[in-house]
Amino acid sequence: MLPHKHAPGNATEKTMRNLEYPLDWESVFATVGERGYLKPIDGGGGRNVHPVTSREEFFRAYDRTGEHCMVYQKEVNFNAYFRCFVVGQKKVRVMEYDPCKPHAERYSHNAPGCEKKLLKRMEWDALKLCQALGYDVNTVEFAIEDEIPYAIDFMNPVPDADLNSVGEEHFEWVVEQLADLAIAKAKAAPQAPKLHWPELLRGEAVAKAAKPVKKKPAAKKKSDAIRKG
Repeated sequence: MLPHKHAPGNATEKTMRNLEYPLDWESVFATVGERGYLKPIDGGGGRNVHPVTSREEFFRAYDRTGEHCMVYQKEVNFNAYFRCFVVGQKKVRVMEYDPCKPHAERYSHNAPGCEKKLLKRMEWDALKLCQALGYDVNTVEFAIEDEIPYAIDFMNPVPDADLNSVGEEHFEWVVEQLADLAIAKAKAAPQAPKLHWPELLRGEAVAKAAKPVKKKPAAKKKSDAIRKG
């Protein structure tokens, strides 16, 4: 994460007192490299994202970021890409996704074509991220390089789940899980959100979420009822 190029309007002399000055750019490039992406921490839809291939390009892009707080991300030369839909910090749906295609063509409507070990790793990592962030609805995107999943985008609590985008099977899964989550929330007593940092560090929260759930008898799909009603 990088400091703002220009301090936000509401900043004071105490706002960034924990930052070193001048910034150790050599350490930044040693850690990330000179090929990567500058992107805002609260962006979306590819807005204000700058691909860079050298220090010169980096500083030209950084100088144009104004009051945006930016992150500098290492370039991942991926050979596969997946988007994981996570609901209730317990359920994960892994979908093949190609960010290089036009928006309407990015989702594959087929089952993920990857090794079971990689699939489980993405499910596990997606759960850990969403539990740490406290998101009940989120998508986590992984770029795969040398069989290693790199989390590229994992703060999207209002993801695209349109039938025409994700396809019939993914859509039905999303509707079923969101409906179950909404019903469970409505029945539960109101309580303040709680982030489980200590449990996450020990791996307990994810272990609990990974326990097998007994399947209930098949019922009429909520997605059918919603579309008909």
